[in-house]
Amino acid sequence: MANYNVILSQLHWRVWQDKLGLSGTISEYGHIEFGRQGPGILSIRLDGAYPGQATIEYRFVDDYYDIGLTKESAKDVCNTVNMFSSGAMLVDGGGTVEARLPLFYLPLDDTGALPDEGFLRAWIGPAMSEIEAVTSITIQ
Repeated sequence: MANYNVILSQLHWRVWQDKLGLSGTISEYGHIEFGRQGPGILSIRLDGAYPGQATIEYRFVDDYYDIGLTKESAKDVCNTVNMFSSGAMLVDGGGTVEARLPLFYLPLDDTGALPDEGFLRAWIGPAMSEIEAVTSITIQ
């Protein structure tokens, strides 16, 4: 990762860990990984080429049938998330349901400044509440 991407990932890592009270790691791609939380895996996807955006991803792992989710109820999760935000998808065949919630904190100036930490901190609570509400899962 370029130096800016490392700093961006470290900012998100520190803020998300602090706000969620969870221990996370930074992947080789700069994403923040919290691992298994309840029946799914929580991660924050970052792209250094687009520093003004991040995506919360809550992915139900391929044993979601074992926790009482049927294919139909998994689709309901996706449809509910889609009503509130721009993205959840059911990937047939792989047995994966992903609830995704994007964050765009633009405009960023051209100086390469990091996103505003206060804005990021203020956004995390409502975003996680939305993910928890549509999936009926408390993440912590």
